[in-house]
Amino acid sequence: MAHANSLWSSSSAWRWTLCLTLLTSALFVLLAPWRPLSLASTGPGQGQYTPSVVTPPGQLAGSLVLPSVVLHNALDPALDTSVVLPTATFSSDTELHVIGVYEGALPEGEKEKPWWSNCTALSDEPAAMMACHSKYAGQRTTKTITVYVNRTSAPMVLALMAYEPVRWKIVARPATDLRKVILSGNHGQDIEGVSDSTPVEVYSDKPSSCMNCTRQSGSFYAYKQDSPEYAKAMTKLQALTGLAPASFQGAYKSDRFTIVGGTAPMTGSKQADPYTGKVYNNYVGISQKTLLLPDGDWQALAYVETPSSRGADHLLVLTQNDNGRLSELMVIRLQTARDNQGFSQYQACDQAADYVKKVSQNEALGPQLCYWANHIATPWQQPIYRLAAQRLAAHGLTLPDTALGMGFHRADTGSSLTTLYYSFPVPQTQSSSSTDWSKSSWNPKLIGNYPENSKFLKQRMEWAEGWYQIFSVTD
Repeated sequence: MAHANSLWSSSSAWRWTLCLTLLTSALFVLLAPWRPLSLASTGPGQGQYTPSVVTPPGQLAGSLVLPSVVLHNALDPALDTSVVLPTATFSSDTELHVIGVYEGALPEGEKEKPWWSNCTALSDEPAAMMACHSKYAGQRTTKTITVYVNRTSAPMVLALMAYEPVRWKIVARPATDLRKVILSGNHGQDIEGVSDSTPVEVYSDKPSSCMNCTRQSGSFYAYKQDSPEYAKAMTKLQALTGLAPASFQGAYKSDRFTIVGGTAPMTGSKQADPYTGKVYNNYVGISQKTLLLPDGDWQALAYVETPSSRGADHLLVLTQNDNGRLSELMVIRLQTARDNQGFSQYQACDQAADYVKKVSQNEALGPQLCYWANHIATPWQQPIYRLAAQRLAAHGLTLPDTALGMGFHRADTGSSLTTLYYSFPVPQTQSSSSTDWSKSSWNPKLIGNYPENSKFLKQRMEWAEGWYQIFSVTD
């Protein structure tokens, strides 16, 4: 109860002012423009993604209602894994030429000066000598490497890597079509000989003196093809450019390189991605495992490998086209574990399914085997599918807005394998990516009213049952 002498008791104007202030504050918080959106940007190079709503067991899929729309999105949480999307795209005839060293070399006959050579005049002054030592000891000498570009018949991107600080001097013919330069190294890198209109990105852990460079985090470098650093660098470069290297030249120490004419890769070059663009029939090999494929020719669209402390995580996207139309898309995720400690229970095995689900095993750190089938209302939402969508769009293919998704999963203590198949029916009767799932033509309660959808679903479910038998017995 308010005190008799309080403002609340004695002043009606004060009471109205307080109430209006509180009401205004509440509305301001609720309607504020900084409230987070459901799809927020995650920074340059990262796919935007909103995690799917997991439907509790026994609950009708899509029962979470927003104004006039039901969210229905039975996505496999395992595909939420981050994938770096290329931040730049180049025409298909663009060549990526890569050079890597540990350090540059001084001109012939010249020797690197020790730190104390800068301080000899101060040898009789201990305090000044200490200050000079602090300034020069451990300081790296920036050496110059000259890159002669004699290739003029194709647009190109140069990637130049070094551990030690290097000033890269580009000497190119006038007709050279240089689209971008990427510098990377533990120490700062610099460049000369390129026009101000040529974009230059520098990835270094230490400050770079490059004045016209766009500075980025996350350095990488390699000079030997048979090293873990090389695989990391090539994966990074492909993510940045969308290109596999047309050539690679590497040395521990050098003062010059030449990029010559010709379209064939130089001797010793190695593709960053051994899959993309190739066609596979019956099987594909990943990390010393042979994985069976359904009938037909499958073209590799994208491949991402992420090393881990336990082993590696592989993502491979394959597609089938029917007269220029995307008909099937498959994502293979293979995780390997050298420690043989197994994997957590697989979440998708325990989620409710729209059409069918079978769980033979799903033991934490032990054997796992299951399959399921769902209607997918947003097939291009998760990161690896965003990468696939980007590649498909670049090939001029139309992206269907819904799919029938079938997932197959098995694991033991040493590996985890998941294959997800997206089938795209024609015609897509009543696209339900933005409609109420309870009224969708793909809802199992209503699909009988749509003969084409019902026929397509029946055919795919018969195939899924048969394929599960094959999937479950192959190693």
